[in-house]
Amino acid sequence: MQSAEFRPEPNEIPALQLDYPASQRDMVPQPDTDLSNYQPAGKLTGKVALITGGDSGNGQRGTDPCEVGDLDDYSFPPLPHAPQIEQVANQLTALGLSPFPLPMALDYRNPPTAKSCILCKTCDGYPCKLGAKADAETCCVEPALEYPNVTLIAGAEVERLVTSADGKRVVSAIAQVNGEAQTFSGDCIVVSCGAVNSAALLLRSANDQHPQGLANSSGMVGRNLMKHNTSKLYGISPKIQTTVFQKTLAVNDFYYSTANNPRPLGHIHLMGKHTGEMMSPDFPDWLPQPLLQWLANHSIDWWAQTEDFPEPENRV
Repeated sequence: MQSAEFRPEPNEIPALQLDYPASQRDMVPQPDTDLSNYQPAGKLTGKVALITGGDSGNGQRGTDPCEVGDLDDYSFPPLPHAPQIEQVANQLTALGLSPFPLPMALDYRNPPTAKSCILCKTCDGYPCKLGAKADAETCCVEPALEYPNVTLIAGAEVERLVTSADGKRVVSAIAQVNGEAQTFSGDCIVVSCGAVNSAALLLRSANDQHPQGLANSSGMVGRNLMKHNTSKLYGISPKIQTTVFQKTLAVNDFYYSTANNPRPLGHIHLMGKHTGEMMSPDFPDWLPQPLLQWLANHSIDWWAQTEDFPEPENRV
């Protein structure tokens, strides 16, 4: 899990000069974006949970060339580089780049405790058996279930939201729970299904008062969908890579543009260490598994991503 958000401003997208669908300038009252008024919270002292944001998680201020604003330090130091990753960072620096510690959200402590991160090989893409990853289950779901008035219903899919007769508020949600239709009512119903499914639910909930879907008088719900264009890059070395936890390094030098390309090219960071089985979907089927495992044993694995532009027809 990556805790930092890398996003350009509209005037920093020179290729198409597309603005975002809504602007803070049009909001009434105006949002308060003066960082001098910001007072960091209690850092969740003694807690495993980390709210990933400007002053939480693992990281190091002043190392990311895209960092803006006078932000507070991260709650915890950056994760340590393995020796081979430290060597890569030094080589990138020698090339004139500015590699920096990848912001993360892990409960890593030195020395470790019984439930803190041990920088294992199954961090990326796997649930953490120690509960050391600041994911939604660890930080939100499990703590909420400790309250007696909270119930988690598994196997449920909300089909639509139902409004009051005048269409001014949502009063219930109709769901399929293990194949059986059920209706859930409440004074306050929160839609938190992610960027795609939240929009899909609002559109599915169209009624006579809201023929275009709920909260969609603008017609913009589900439009301007921005999806990261992502690629995997495998750097193959003649030396065997003994690194276990390699997701500690990032490069933002190409985020906005380069000397040869005015377009924002994006962000690069290390992935979790891949095995031959994890690499197999990225290569032709005819490649033998022993060769894939050899590549995995000799690879340093990178994740490159460039942001999509907001296009009205790119929609849910």
